[in-house]
This record gives sequence, structure tokens and C-alpha cells, in this order.
Amino acid sequence: MLLLQQQQQQQQAHITHVIVVASDSDYVSLAQRCRKRGRVFIGIGTAITAKSFQFACDEFRDYRGLAVASIAPMTAATAVPAEEMCSVEDAADLVVTAVRRLAAGRGEPWALKAAIRPLVKRLDPTFDERRFGVDSFTELLKTLDAYVIEQVGEYDHEIAVREDLAEGSLPAGAARALDSLPGSSPVALIERQLRRKGLRLPVERQLLWMVPELPELVVQAFGSSEAAVEPGFEGLRMKLEPGVTAAGSALSEVDFNKLKGIFWRAGAFRLLGQGKGMSLVIPDTDRLRHRLVMVLLAHLADPASEDRDVLAEAIFGPDASSDQERLIDEALQEVLRERDET
Repeated sequence: MLLLQQQQQQQQAHITHVIVVASDSDYVSLAQRCRKRGRVFIGIGTAITAKSFQFACDEFRDYRGLAVASIAPMTAATAVPAEEMCSVEDAADLVVTAVRRLAAGRGEPWALKAAIRPLVKRLDPTFDERRFGVDSFTELLKTLDAYVIEQVGEYDHEIAVREDLAEGSLPAGAARALDSLPGSSPVALIERQLRRKGLRLPVERQLLWMVPELPELVVQAFGSSEAAVEPGFEGLRMKLEPGVTAAGSALSEVDFNKLKGIFWRAGAFRLLGQGKGMSLVIPDTDRLRHRLVMVLLAHLADPASEDRDVLAEAIFGPDASSDQERLIDEALQEVLRERDET
């Protein structure tokens, strides 16, 4: 079916937009090919639609929201259930990233207001102001006053990140925010990008990269053979705990679940069926370590534009070694190569 759709794309050059209603990741390759050929790809699904499909789209819309809109105009109060609301910090992450990228292209701290929302949608195709409790992008910017500031420019209103403005460069009458706004550091912004993709790093980064590293402990727990099987994640956690404790740390259930999510996204485990346990797909410590870093970088909107020192601190902690920084570079090159090939 996907092959047929791709062939039809080539034959029907007049098609500018493709809309697909789906709930799994089967259409990711179609979305990538459509966008590569210049078509606008819009996905429609629900909150449980595969994240890989949502972020492969130019724009992703919630089916329930569209259904509500067909009956009555949508507002922030009616379009998004309370459990699906997002935090203001997540909005700040997207807006600050977009403003800085646009401002860098102009060689100054200010970005044209009209250009910000389209870039935010490129960074996160699922973006919807209503998920942040407002009905418009202008209202959202007002709620982010602690992070960004607005002025009237020569051609349009302009937005800048408060932290990026030097003393004396604020518009008249504007108050300067504190230099370290909660959660607005570059490292925190990367953490929130990962969190929006369902990946959470433990607060203590060295829990993942201690000596011996967790990837090494996982390989030891499964044994040196890919055929080695663990009955389940709880048994795996029990096997890991002595090594973590010996390294002077502790493996709580919360942190284990965070780490399990990263290993799972990296394709490290294979479920063998109900009651049959799971095997380790990547039984080599170096390959597993490399794959874990790759999956973290791959879930960033534009990892190539991020500062290498910031990436190293976000993934490895403030005391990242030169070897770990080199691993960032190697993994990033492979992530970019894979993106070019899709």
C-alpha cells in the first residue's frame, strides 16, 4: 500500500498536500518521502498515536479536536482534556529555541514575530496553543513573558529571549528578568525536548555513565551471548542493583523506569513473547553505549545546531570527559547520516 502511494505521488505532481489518518508508525516512511518531495504532510490521530509518526509530519492534528471543531468553535477550555495539557516550560523550550535560531540568522538577538510560529511547528508538528491553556500564539507569548520580550520593529513586531539581551538593550520601560530563569538554561531546554519525546534522564547522570557504566552492567546481567534471556524488567533491576550500589549510587524504581525507556528506544531489548522473557539485542558494551547516545541525539529537533558542550553536559553531566565528548561527535555524525538517508 505504501509503495502504491509513493508511486502515485510521482505520477501526480499536482498534489501539494497529503493527509493521513493513522495511529501507528507504518506511515513514517511515507511522511518522510512526501516531505522530501516537497509535499506538505499532515497527520491526524489521537494521543496514543506513535510519537515517531507524529514527529514525522509537517503538522499533526488530534482527531478529537477536529471532531469538536466540526460541532462548535474550539477553545483552550474545550479542545484539550486536562490530562493532555502541557506545561508552560515545554512551550518556553520551543519558543526560545525558535527565537534563537531565527535571531542567529539575522545576526542580532531579535527575531520577527511572524516567523516564530511556523518554525515552532517545524520543531514540533504536534504543537497546539490550546495544550498550553490559551487560544492563540499571541496569548502564549504573553504567558512566556518571563522568557521572551516583544518590541515594535521596523517592519513587524520582534521577539527576543530575555537572557540573550545585554544590559541597556531592553526596550524602554521593560523589566529585565533574572539571568537564570527556572528551567531556561540550555541544558534544561535539551532535557525538555527529550521529555516531550518520552525520554527522561535520571537527575544524577552518572547513574547511567558511572564506572562500571550501566551499559556494561546490563551486558553482564544478560551474559555475553545474544541468546541469553531475562524473565522480565524487575529481575533485570535486581541484577543491576548490586553493581550500582558498589559504584556508590542507588537505583530507584523511578530512575530505573527512566533508564528502561532510553534502552527500549535504543532497540536494546527484544521481547520474546508472553512468559518467554526478553533478550539483549546489543550485547557489546561499546555498541550499546554508542546506541544510547545516538537515540538521545536523534530525539532532538536539530542536534547539529546544539552546542557540543551543552549536549555533553545534558547527557553525561557537568563533568563529561573528553572521551564522552568524542562519543557525542561520533554519534551525532551517524544520526545526521541516517537522517540524510531517509
